[in-house]
Amino acid sequence: MPAATDTPDLKICDDCFDELPAASFKRHGSSADGLQARCIPCAEKRKPRAKKCKQCGLSKQLTAYPVNRLRDDGHGSWCTDCHNAEAHRTRRRLDEKRMQRLYEAGLLAAESAYSA
Repeated sequence: MPAATDTPDLKICDDCFDELPAASFKRHGSSADGLQARCIPCAEKRKPRAKKCKQCGLSKQLTAYPVNRLRDDGHGSWCTDCHNAEAHRTRRRLDEKRMQRLYEAGLLAAESAYSA
């Protein structure tokens, strides 16, 4: 009986049903033969190329999303435009809060407190 780390010489792809050499499959540690079920070309075809932004609702290419390795698809749920706009809104809101605290503490003149 071959060891679990041994890979077969030939394997049948689950998508195209072609019998291909083991080099045509990526590794998969938890499978019985140590290889993925789909050959590399079939696996590439199944990858999503676009997704819908959760914020603006527009469908955009994956390159329009920031990288997030914690998510299944490897990209954030908001597109970069929405992500950056929210970051700018948050920064402005926090700056206004900081200026208000400085004004209330008497460390800032009234006319400069709201000019930011």
